[in-house]
Amino acid sequence: MFSFKIAIPPFDLITLCLHCAFFTHPSEFSVVNLLTNRRRRSFITKTRNFLRFVLCLLLNVFMSEGHTPDDSPIAGLLDTETITDGIESDDGTEEITAQKVLEFLETAWTNEMSAPEILMHQSEMVELMMGQIAHMEENMKDLNKNDFRYVAHQMELERIRYIMVSYLRCRLRKIEHFTKHILNEESAREPDEKRLSQEETKFAKEYYENMETYFQQVALQYMPNMQRSEADQRIVRPNLMSHVFIKAKVSVPSVVVGVDDEEVDMAANSQHIIPYQLIADLIHKDQVKLI
Repeated sequence: MFSFKIAIPPFDLITLCLHCAFFTHPSEFSVVNLLTNRRRRSFITKTRNFLRFVLCLLLNVFMSEGHTPDDSPIAGLLDTETITDGIESDDGTEEITAQKVLEFLETAWTNEMSAPEILMHQSEMVELMMGQIAHMEENMKDLNKNDFRYVAHQMELERIRYIMVSYLRCRLRKIEHFTKHILNEESAREPDEKRLSQEETKFAKEYYENMETYFQQVALQYMPNMQRSEADQRIVRPNLMSHVFIKAKVSVPSVVVGVDDEEVDMAANSQHIIPYQLIADLIHKDQVKLI
């Protein structure tokens, strides 16, 4: 007896079942028709993409609720062993897991996106996560591309890449917008308090020199000497009194929230809207986070 098998990926199988149940007339129920009709192939593609989007959304909600790698649907994707490269502490090397690195980067990303000024760089964490991404990609080579685990792992990798790229782009955007102000602030800080990495400092100096040369050749050389010397008036500064949304990570007592020195006590996990400058030091102390 002659027999054969048709290998259909999981998402295609689901979409085929949905198509048969809701969009196919009984007289047209045929796998051949479903696979050869252009309109239905387009429907299958759109439905598969929609299912992937729903799955990615569920994974993000699941991970945002604080689940550990052991109870996560993507358990095994991140290396749960401790990482010691590049993380220094007062008594030597501090051990940290890949999941903790990812959570730290997510917090740094949301803070950087919401803060009006540039915050302390996290280049060490970014380098550690890039190494973990390479490790995850190596582990995924042994998985079947039609396996559900491969799809979930691939979406999580894309999510991590998006976080890292968005974080770095946000910092570069601030450097380009507040170049001179940032360089002036950096020159007044101690070496261990500098917020730019070495690469970002090099980029900021080169960007400022190129922009000054361009403006000098295009406009400044044709202006009166009085206007040429007013360089400080051309410095763009961030608005530190802009309001931001924050969430207290721990209980913070006696926080000044107004011009009249009004003080409030922030309970853990409480949310507030407040001028950024009043809580900037709390962000650097990791007592609150921006949302």
